[in-house]
Amino acid sequence: MYRSSGKLDAIETKYSKPEETGDDFLLLDTITAAVDEAKQQSQNQAEYATLSVNNTEVKLKLDTGAEVNVIPIKTYKVLASTRRIQFRKQTVNLIAYNGKPVPVKAVCNLQCKYRGEEYDLEFYISESPSEPVLSIAASKELNLVKFTQELKSELVDGSFSMTTQQVSEDEYSKQIRTEYADVFSGLGRLSRPYHMEVDPMADPVIHPPRKVPHPLRDQLAKTLEDMVKQGVLQKVDRWSV
Repeated sequence: MYRSSGKLDAIETKYSKPEETGDDFLLLDTITAAVDEAKQQSQNQAEYATLSVNNTEVKLKLDTGAEVNVIPIKTYKVLASTRRIQFRKQTVNLIAYNGKPVPVKAVCNLQCKYRGEEYDLEFYISESPSEPVLSIAASKELNLVKFTQELKSELVDGSFSMTTQQVSEDEYSKQIRTEYADVFSGLGRLSRPYHMEVDPMADPVIHPPRKVPHPLRDQLAKTLEDMVKQGVLQKVDRWSV
């Protein structure tokens, strides 16, 4: 355990590139030091939350692809100037979305406050000039992100209101099949013949019949016969391509 004196640059953290993945490596989805135009547009559409961290307001990006919380060294120095922070060496290495290692100075726990609730969150202090990131676990703990399987809209007082409801996989499947029963019954057919464009330069190829294991031949014959009766297949007595 190390105690901060406001000079985090004095700590040396050795890092070696991982040779194999495992429990010793955590994924950090979108941290990056330089962004191009497309990346900048993506960041403009990102979601953020402002937390009181060590009595200092910090704007963090909600990153559902990140497994850890991250603050850049610049943000850490601001927080360390207002309150003493205890930090420790990292026990795992961070890997960015592009597969490159993320240099980490140290790890610390910070007292965070959001909507009147206090949280003790672990942060990795990164040497990369990235923006502060809130992981998927922390986002769920702070009720900033919630996973649901069903989204409903209903008319309330003249306006539409979106509500969510947790349902099991079997219940959700049953609801879908009931609501869209017309596409789960009968045989799907196109209303008109389908026209296929064939590359005139392509060479026709004839494939030999695929071998079928003897125990499956009766079942296959019945399936083919049913498909012929339904009009899906048509018997031919010549090679087809």
